[in-house]
Amino acid sequence: MPAIPIEQAFQVAAALQQAGRLAEAETTFRQILAADSRSLRAWVALGSTLSAMHRWPEAIAVLEQALTLDSRRPEIHFNLGNNHAKSGHWEPAVASFRKALALRPNCAQTCTNLAAVLMEQECLDEAVAHFQHALALHPVAAEMHYNLGVAYTRAGSGEKAIACFQRALSLRPDYAHAHWALAPELLRRGQYEEGWQVHARHGRCPEPAWPQRKFALPRWDGSLMEGETLLVHEEQGFGDAIQFLRYLPLLRERAGAARVIIKCPWPLSRLFQESPLCHGVIIEPRRDSDTAPPACDRHIAFFDLPFTLKQWAPFSMPQPYLQASRTAREIWSERLGVDAVAGFSESGHARRWRIGLVWSGNPRQLANSRRSLPPEKLLALFQAPNADFYSLQIRPAGGTPQPLREAGLIDLTESISDFADTAGLLEHLDLIITVDTSVAHLAGALGRPVWTLLSFVPDWRWELGREDSPWYPSMRLFRQPALGDWEAVIRRVGEELSALTVEAKKRFS
Repeated sequence: MPAIPIEQAFQVAAALQQAGRLAEAETTFRQILAADSRSLRAWVALGSTLSAMHRWPEAIAVLEQALTLDSRRPEIHFNLGNNHAKSGHWEPAVASFRKALALRPNCAQTCTNLAAVLMEQECLDEAVAHFQHALALHPVAAEMHYNLGVAYTRAGSGEKAIACFQRALSLRPDYAHAHWALAPELLRRGQYEEGWQVHARHGRCPEPAWPQRKFALPRWDGSLMEGETLLVHEEQGFGDAIQFLRYLPLLRERAGAARVIIKCPWPLSRLFQESPLCHGVIIEPRRDSDTAPPACDRHIAFFDLPFTLKQWAPFSMPQPYLQASRTAREIWSERLGVDAVAGFSESGHARRWRIGLVWSGNPRQLANSRRSLPPEKLLALFQAPNADFYSLQIRPAGGTPQPLREAGLIDLTESISDFADTAGLLEHLDLIITVDTSVAHLAGALGRPVWTLLSFVPDWRWELGREDSPWYPSMRLFRQPALGDWEAVIRRVGEELSALTVEAKKRFS
């Protein structure tokens, strides 16, 4: 124990914590507790310090010790709930927040945090009720309207979500999260012009899956750039870059720039170089370590092109705009031992269908858990006759699940280094079945038959209700009929897949 009174030591520790000197604060709080193990505020403050250091299991243990001294303190239950939530332990987080709320029923922040955890558990009706309670306590707080809007979005109540986001923006016009949340709700409903304009008012994702790149250059505003260089770059991921590459000819016509550079993630660079849209365009691969843009006069992100070009509705491409290189096709033809791709051999005899599978998207995307499905659910598809299944899931966490391997899933992904390799494989598959991820965009841009499996509240680009895609003519959409209901999706896909392969075998036998 320091040779100073406990009260003075506590003030020193609190000052260290406030100054961000957390390790020193932790040491001082522990010295206080060594001298007085029943100091409730020292236990609470130590828990707060450990939480700030992201040492959540230790913080939980400390706060539970604090509760042995006084279990009637709502702030301790609240802090404990936060640490459980940060650890991804939803059940104990809910229990802690419920106790805090029972002790202090009209705490808006506790209502909000409890509702957020309930959303993680897909308990959306109860989450909405708690967000409504928080809003009733603070009716002119923009954040409360935004939070309720997010819950309505997750529950599929889009019109109510739009009203909440618009109210939040009326209270705080520069509220970036509300702009970002409102735009996809409008786009999902086909309100494209309004949706792109809302997006343009802020335009940057508050919580991006990819590192934000800042340019000390003006953004291209759609004006002529004769004699200048225009940089086009991605911000939101592989799928968006593939989807919005279609705008390149219109961009080049509108800008009239002497040079156009596409700075894209290196796994896309070889694929884009093969695209007929990119003839005469400089493709520069980007790695996460890159810090400076290439020499240029203006820049624009792919995702900003619809607004800048005033192309409000989906920009349809009747023909494939990406292609696999001849080399990639030949390499995969040799690996697969194939001589035809249309469901039958060159002699006219039926052969087994080749079907590619993807069950998960980029784990860095915030909504990835909702758009991905447990891979074991795909086992039902293996009942389709006359079909072989190929994994297109690149290096899944934990490897390819054993049940899929035992069912006969063929995994050649060790031979895939980038999207150009994937494109070569896709050219030899009869059908791609995938969740909403970059492979869906790649297959669509290649003109390959692709069935895309969508969550109950899909990404904006797939709109609502329809079974086709305005972006990709070769794509079919299979939607969850209810929140989280992948079983119904797989059942329908399995039925249609079996009918397809059986009919092909009859036709060419």
